[in-house]
Amino acid sequence: PTSGANADTILIPSGQTLHAPEHVIQSTQSTHYSPTNGNLTRIDINTLNTYTDIMNASITTKSANSKILVFTSCVAYSGSNTRGRGKLFRNSTQIVFDPYAWHYTATDMQPWVVNFIDTPSVAAGTTLTYKIQAANAQNGTTLSLKYSDSMGTTFNALTLMEIAQ
Repeated sequence: PTSGANADTILIPSGQTLHAPEHVIQSTQSTHYSPTNGNLTRIDINTLNTYTDIMNASITTKSANSKILVFTSCVAYSGSNTRGRGKLFRNSTQIVFDPYAWHYTATDMQPWVVNFIDTPSVAAGTTLTYKIQAANAQNGTTLSLKYSDSMGTTFNALTLMEIAQ
């Protein structure tokens, strides 16, 4: 039914726009994953404190001054006594820095998970690109991102949701 006490549909007349603050307007996701083979590109970082681009995703705002909810899960593999740093950028602006994104005392795989509400204050129609960077913070070790071997790959994702204001 579209009217009355049990209505389950909102009808917007032609030429009108629904404005619902704090609701998701749109979402997009970039993933790096293969459940069956390990032929996807793995990134090995050996150089100390040199940041490397890991993955990115873009969203073009549909509304002015929206917030962007950013979810990341980026898995790294390393041997013992390794530490990795993580950064999250909106375009060229660093919005998150984590000096302990990955920290290993034994051979292990760990995700770097970030849930962040960004307030870019931009006009509708603005394209925003979010990027994850990583750096090895322990000399003489290797930090492997987007790990891949003959068994498959780790699941890595960067998800963006535009939230109306």
